[in-house]
Amino acid sequence: MEYQNFPEKNPGDRPEEGPSVELPKQNRFSWVRNFFVFIVLAVVIAGSFMISFQLGKKVLFSVKKQPFMERDAGRLEPPPSYEALRKLEKALRAESKKIAPKKSVRKAAPARRYQRTPAAKKTGSYYKVQVGPFATLSEAKYHLSLIRARGIDAFLKKYGATWKIQAGAYKSLKMAKQQQKALLGKEFKSKIIIE
Repeated sequence: MEYQNFPEKNPGDRPEEGPSVELPKQNRFSWVRNFFVFIVLAVVIAGSFMISFQLGKKVLFSVKKQPFMERDAGRLEPPPSYEALRKLEKALRAESKKIAPKKSVRKAAPARRYQRTPAAKKTGSYYKVQVGPFATLSEAKYHLSLIRARGIDAFLKKYGATWKIQAGAYKSLKMAKQQQKALLGKEFKSKIIIE
């Protein structure tokens, strides 16, 4: 690589003067012109912000707000799964009606007096037809409603910690067995106890 030797400048030498640039002289009213330029720029910037804000507001909030009273919240549609459950419930009810159709309830004939059996005469006991036992009261009430829905008069009775449904108390074993047979015909297993 070659080095060029540049002549060293002496401090006493005058630097070479290039072309001289003359600055224009300021007018007395140049500050007024600068002030108006500043005002015009400020107005242009503020105007552009206002225009962009108005356009953004129209784009972002183009949906008209409805008054509260005009909204229709009462016409909500249930989810599709709810409709499927309702159809299933109707089908099950229709199927259960086919299995056990309701019979018209006739007025009960006046109670006949039957002769007491020798066992019942001596002890004063009854043959009771009972369904159960059930561990909880709610379970017993549910089964009681099913029995009553099929036309059998019955009530709940508590035995210790369990509940039983009593569907009749008879002095004759024959009548108790008839009631037990009627319960079995309506799909309820029952027992006859002597009390």
